[in-house]
Amino acid sequence: MEVTKASVVRYSSPLILAAALVLLVSFLLSHKSFIRLTFASCKLCTQLKRWWERQQGGDSSSEVELDVMRCKWMQRFLFVCSVLTMCRLVSRQIAVLREDNTNAEFDLHILAAAVLSLVVTSFPRLITPKSLDVWYVLILVILDAVHLIPPVEVDVRDVMALGFPIRFILAVLAKRICCVAFCILVHLLQAILIARLQGQRGGADSTEWLVGVFSLMFFCILIVRNLMRENVLLKVDLQKRTVELGAVSSLLTACYDAVVELDQNFKLTQDSGQLSSMLLQTAPKVGGLAGKSLLDFFSEGDRQRISEQVLNPVENISAVALNADMLDSDFNHVQVELFCAQFKNLASERCFLVGLRELQDLEPPAPLGPSDPSRLAGNEALLVMYDVYSFDIHIMNGEMQRLCRPYFGDTTPDSILSLASGNTRLSLSRQLQDLGNAIAVQQPNDIGPTTVTFDFLGFSRAEAVVSIEYDHLLDAWMGSMVFHLTDRSTNTLTESNLQNLPPPTQHGLHGLRALCRRSTSSRSSRSSSRSSRGSPSASSRSNHSAMGTISELHYLREACVTKLKL
Repeated sequence: MEVTKASVVRYSSPLILAAALVLLVSFLLSHKSFIRLTFASCKLCTQLKRWWERQQGGDSSSEVELDVMRCKWMQRFLFVCSVLTMCRLVSRQIAVLREDNTNAEFDLHILAAAVLSLVVTSFPRLITPKSLDVWYVLILVILDAVHLIPPVEVDVRDVMALGFPIRFILAVLAKRICCVAFCILVHLLQAILIARLQGQRGGADSTEWLVGVFSLMFFCILIVRNLMRENVLLKVDLQKRTVELGAVSSLLTACYDAVVELDQNFKLTQDSGQLSSMLLQTAPKVGGLAGKSLLDFFSEGDRQRISEQVLNPVENISAVALNADMLDSDFNHVQVELFCAQFKNLASERCFLVGLRELQDLEPPAPLGPSDPSRLAGNEALLVMYDVYSFDIHIMNGEMQRLCRPYFGDTTPDSILSLASGNTRLSLSRQLQDLGNAIAVQQPNDIGPTTVTFDFLGFSRAEAVVSIEYDHLLDAWMGSMVFHLTDRSTNTLTESNLQNLPPPTQHGLHGLRALCRRSTSSRSSRSSSRSSRGSPSASSRSNHSAMGTISELHYLREACVTKLKL
């Protein structure tokens, strides 16, 4: 009779466990939509679900971090199990070889645990957050079954003692608590069935005692799972806050001279080398500035103002910016700009992140005066390039254009003589003609920069340095003039001065014809000018360079103007 009961227990328990799993899976698959609709229509269940989510806390990133940690610990636990089970099997085989115990039992549960742990250790990718509960149920089913297959009398206390550590650790690492409750319930029913079939009606193996033990184990599992979840949430929150605080500190460091972190009492949490440099502290004490109040480094008048604006608990202000007077180690007053941002640490205490920047003693800029044409030429040189023989203007730089615009409008003067007033135009013409005639008499290398003087547009005396050079692209002798205005007249433009100015050019047709004539000839000479650089005439003039030469004016892109409108 006892043998029959043992056989029933040995073979019926795995069948009951497998049947329970099949029924549970089939019920969930067949009534999935029914359960979803029932819970959706039940307001009480919805409120309970929201309350449970608030109690759990965290977000999707926290859940992912928790699942990843569970998978890692599951892999490590199974690796340890594989090592221990292999050592157990090797030790039993050594004992058999030594004939220490010829009647040694066949450890089927050790062999099954070794096979499972070895498979998972060899293929760690099998354990994922989605398959974590599957592995948990599979290991517990095998653990329940292997204790009943050996042909020895099974004691419920042995089943509980051998399976408790593994069940507890795996239940803590499981993803869903419903799977843990289901496996514990099946294990409890199995233990009660074994105790009743063995005729144990009271004592330590009674039903009440088993229910109490399994209930205590379930509550311990819940507590450990909650502690592990809170630990992961704190870890994720700490990582986020560290990243945010580091990003804000890096941003403030780029804008401020020193960035420090303060506690709720406005004391420095750690030493700051940047603040020590601002305060001119060459030999700081042990610990540096950590623990010191930042208000001690400000003047008496600014301490109260900073305390009212920053440390006021009534005003809910996240950031404050103000100017204050700071004292360095020599008690010198330093004007600084203070930017203070509030945040809360892990203990929900108010802390501050403060940026300090020293203000430079700069005078305010002087207001801009009226745009007088005579003042526009004060800083930049006035450059003009013209034809030596026809006196036609080819290039004027930007400063020269702005200076001539009030007198000639949007058109460019045709001749270089138009820049001189009536009483000095003849003198300028003679000076330029003498310079042009010198080309036929002297060698070009012997002709250096020449200074000419004339009355520039009737309001200033001008000294111009003229340099002559042969331009291969235009195939003509070109002159460049660098103007220097001296003895500027303060007289206004009167009617008598207007009579001395040349008549305004409407369209500059003569200049346009001359420019078109040169441009047509220059197109054909562009290709030949490169080959003609080795000619005697070109080689004799290649060494001629002076201030304001034509080659330099070719690089003035913005100053290149023709006879078109400005």
